[in-house]
Amino acid sequence: MATTKHTDLQVLYSQDKFITVQGHPEFTAQIEGEKLRRNLELGTMDQKVFDDGMMRVERENDGVWFAMTFIRFALGEISPFEDQ
Repeated sequence: MATTKHTDLQVLYSQDKFITVQGHPEFTAQIEGEKLRRNLELGTMDQKVFDDGMMRVERENDGVWFAMTFIRFALGEISPFEDQ
């Protein structure tokens, strides 16, 4: 298993296979919007970056597909390289 100072688990293992993801697929549009607003309030993000992020936060994403694929992988039903 891979770890960092911030995250104890970055890779999942199931039946001689590994799966990992870059980013946070568990974050909803609402969570991302709140994160953007908070960063703007704290001054860690300027208005231009905030506006760009808010414009993109509601775009369709693969969250549901990813969740289902991740669950099927964890249950040993698929290889992460199978064509979905």
